[in-house]
Amino acid sequence: MGEIILHLILLAISALFFKNSFAINNSREADPIGPAGFSQGILILIMLLLAISLYQAVKKQQKQGKNDANKISIRFFGILGFIALFIGLSEFLGFLISSFLLVGSLFYLLGQKQMTKILLSSVLISTVFTLIFSKVLSVPLPTGIEAIEQLSHFVY
Repeated sequence: MGEIILHLILLAISALFFKNSFAINNSREADPIGPAGFSQGILILIMLLLAISLYQAVKKQQKQGKNDANKISIRFFGILGFIALFIGLSEFLGFLISSFLLVGSLFYLLGQKQMTKILLSSVLISTVFTLIFSKVLSVPLPTGIEAIEQLSHFVY
């Protein structure tokens, strides 16, 4: 299971780098690919190889535990989907709301059924991470759009 978690973390980091590679300035490009093209190509290759390796790790995990094979594949694709959704929505909803939704949906997907624990954990974890990244580490976080952006400025 640790192998799968490592693959998911690396895939999420690669997707984040790929998203940020679109911000590379192309004003002085000398070749048709541009400065962002090479890094985007390498990141696509990394994500493709990680996805193949992750698929193989999931298959290996399924062979070891035949009873939980269906749960593993549903959880696997659910986790991937929620991470992709988090990356896509963070620009529109802001980091705080997106991380709240990500943590809550992952808790539910991984078996927590008590809504009070899910809500309390989601609020606590997303708030702590938002404050750590914005205040302690001074990392600029996505603030969201329009009204959400105004609310985000009160927190970070």
